[in-house]
Amino acid sequence: FHLGEVNGIQLRGAQSVAIPAIADGTLAGAAVAFGQFAVIASPMQMAAVYGTIANDGVYNAPTLARRAVGADGRVVFQAAAAHERVLRSETAHAVMEMLGGGVDGEQGTGKAARVEGVRVAGKTGTAEDEASGLKPGEVQRYTSFVGAIPADRPRFVILVGAVMVVDEKTSDAVGGKVAAPVFARIAARALAH
Repeated sequence: FHLGEVNGIQLRGAQSVAIPAIADGTLAGAAVAFGQFAVIASPMQMAAVYGTIANDGVYNAPTLARRAVGADGRVVFQAAAAHERVLRSETAHAVMEMLGGGVDGEQGTGKAARVEGVRVAGKTGTAEDEASGLKPGEVQRYTSFVGAIPADRPRFVILVGAVMVVDEKTSDAVGGKVAAPVFARIAARALAH
């Protein structure tokens, strides 16, 4: 998925983060599998991962523009085409079905991301960090929802994230309650256009 690589996106601050080497069969390897180990990816990188899954397993490098033409008609910028198969088609379809269950399933935490009339495939996320400068009992929490819509023929991948300081014991600020409803509003408007 090109995580940990420098990407060519035309944004300052969109640098990639190196991924630490993790040996199979270790506690760290198991912790990565359920999201409890410090492997950091930018929102752009995560959107590109979900874009790959939604695109039948074919990776396309993120870009803000395909090309730019100067006043004289010359091409000033041309995004490199990077159509690389990262997943087998069958695997991508299976993952999309699982992501659909995260929104439509009985146990799904992304129910608030539903959009009337279309199926959403996505995943909630909630992570905490005991950042410096916080009061006792406070944590910095990152909540997110990333998904593809419509799930059967994806046109959009949308990632919504929020960082907030919360009381660790009483806050119910999680991805399904904070970011998923925002995803639903953005997705509905995008589909309407």
